[in-house]
Amino acid sequence: FAGSPATIEYAMQYPNAFIGLLAPTFGMGRSNMIEGSSGIMALCPDNFKPKYNRSEGTLAFPNGAKAKIFSSENGDRIRGANLSFLWGDEFCFFKFTSGDDDLWKMAKMALRQGSHPKYIITTSPKPVKAIKDLYEDSKKPESTLLFKTGTTFDNYTLPASYILEVKKGEGTSLYNQEVLGRILDENPSAIFSLKDIKRLDLDDQGDDPDKYNQRMRK
Repeated sequence: FAGSPATIEYAMQYPNAFIGLLAPTFGMGRSNMIEGSSGIMALCPDNFKPKYNRSEGTLAFPNGAKAKIFSSENGDRIRGANLSFLWGDEFCFFKFTSGDDDLWKMAKMALRQGSHPKYIITTSPKPVKAIKDLYEDSKKPESTLLFKTGTTFDNYTLPASYILEVKKGEGTSLYNQEVLGRILDENPSAIFSLKDIKRLDLDDQGDDPDKYNQRMRK
């Protein structure tokens, strides 16, 4: 819901802008960002409804602004585009690579049209390097990034039954990430947790149950 109005507002303010809609997959971009209940088509005012080409994932607004879906499955397809604005949804689930098929890497290089190029990212804060880097950059005094977090409970329209259900996960890593919107220091899906890896040294207690220190000395 945050991304759609921001994208629509930018399209209204800047006629002839070219907007990139970045998604983990083409299907997710189409079903969530454009066609969803909080998507661009649903939230766009009637007098500013864009023409929608579903097969190509493109939008053409009445004032000449355009938008197009780019998928992290084929990140290099954004190469050569001249973009004015980017909306990246479910950013932490992009396919990040070290090559020129990395959608985020290539999209930033394409954000070069107009005098006010901007981007907005909406995502669950999965602990990936890209989101951590953005968070750290936002804390620098000279940063132009605005980093906002929220929780599931900020959405007052959710039914009580749903709130009761999600509260069952309270105290887990998944709850902290998906419900409280926290950037975790570890991957909730990891086999070993950070707590397990940072083993407590019990030497000063006269106890070394797994003989770890003894084996290390050998």
